[in-house]
Amino acid sequence: KVEPSVVEVTLDVPIEKELPVQVDWAGRLPEHLILTKINLDPEKIRVIGPNQILKNITTIYTEKVPLDNIKKTGIITANPVLDPASLKIAPGSKEKIVIEYIIKKRKKLSQDLD
Repeated sequence: KVEPSVVEVTLDVPIEKELPVQVDWAGRLPEHLILTKINLDPEKIRVIGPNQILKNITTIYTEKVPLDNIKKTGIITANPVLDPASLKIAPGSKEKIVIEYIIKKRKKLSQDLD
């Protein structure tokens, strides 16, 4: 006797798909600052994974990037989050995302004009 008596197996074909990258921002900027522009390098990455999974994925997010500590324009590097773990970065595709961001001071509202 074997338990379970029936095992269901799903076979899938691995495919490669190019997907846009999106930064997963966390937290908030200080109120007097505003994020005006970001540039990502690369903007898209190629991933390899099961067809059944990849057909439903439209974007690859970065790991969480905290806004709380950002005070000025800069560059940071983040890893893409490959979820589920069966996804892999395709050979020749960058494994790190370089995020260049521009921070500006918010314009003050003229509340003192009487």
